[in-house]
Amino acid sequence: MQISDLHFGDAINRHSAEWIPGCQSHHVDLAIALKTTLRRMKSIFGLEATEKLHLLVSGDLTSRGQGDEFHVAHTYLLSEFVLDRNAMGSLGSETVALPPDVTLTPGLRWPPSQLLTIPGNHDHWNGNPGVFPPAFNPDVSPQHVPTSPWRKRLVSRDENLSLDLYGIDSNRGWVNEMFDSNQFAGGQIHPDDLDWIEREHEKHSDADLRCLLSHHGVSDRAVRSRFRLLPEAKTLLGPSKVAVASLCRNCKVHVILTGHLHQHLVEPISPGHNCYEVRCFSTLQGEPDQNSPQGFLVHVVTKDRFDEITWEVHPFVVVQKTHRAGFEISNPPEFMTTLKFPSNQ
Repeated sequence: MQISDLHFGDAINRHSAEWIPGCQSHHVDLAIALKTTLRRMKSIFGLEATEKLHLLVSGDLTSRGQGDEFHVAHTYLLSEFVLDRNAMGSLGSETVALPPDVTLTPGLRWPPSQLLTIPGNHDHWNGNPGVFPPAFNPDVSPQHVPTSPWRKRLVSRDENLSLDLYGIDSNRGWVNEMFDSNQFAGGQIHPDDLDWIEREHEKHSDADLRCLLSHHGVSDRAVRSRFRLLPEAKTLLGPSKVAVASLCRNCKVHVILTGHLHQHLVEPISPGHNCYEVRCFSTLQGEPDQNSPQGFLVHVVTKDRFDEITWEVHPFVVVQKTHRAGFEISNPPEFMTTLKFPSNQ
């Protein structure tokens, strides 16, 4: 499962009040709803109770990259908050009577070994948003997120399918820039990180699939109106795009999982290239909005007896309910995407 652009603020009981859209924090309604929905995943997809589900966070855990925001994010992901019902008479913009069944313990309690995260551009701001936000904060890793690049092999329960997931910080390429600012929120990958992945691939080339987890993506396509100006400046910048395309060819990377632009997208990274960018919604930022929905993705990967691999992408989007938000699966087949790959090719 993939969530992205959580944008946690400095307290769990936040309603995203911020006049600068890019600095909006998470919404507590969405944080509560996400927990409820993720608990239903095994039953929705007919999985056994012992099945291990991995949760990927494709960057922007925080709104401004402050230490207390990271504390809220990690508490939510790995533990839970207990909220006072009397202090929660208002969820969102309206005062409501909360039914007894409404959970007031936002927090996923996800097993640490099944949680995989990378930083986004907001996580490098070090509490300094504005016209010229910092481009790279070396203290983010390993203090708040795992040091990247990293590799994690995921193996199916029957050991019939293996996937090597590579996590990368798409902001680390800014480390040597003279002017430490990322005004247009673009991404740069450090060449050393790409070299490391190629060396790792040479040592572990037996996986059926390879996947890259990056906050910034390759595709310039942006549907939402807020990104009509210079959408290409918000993706990986030119040299990094070329380098990533080369990496995908050399290491036979099948899928790049991204976030950052707050909208869902699935498309080849270049014409005729059997590598796809799969971009996730923003999951928790801002007011619940069906016109520009928050959501998350569920990836279902299987291999048949002919060694053909099927990768299904199931989008879940926000559905506004009477007193809180809820996530429901989009209507397949219109929104579900199916990708096909031969094994280890």
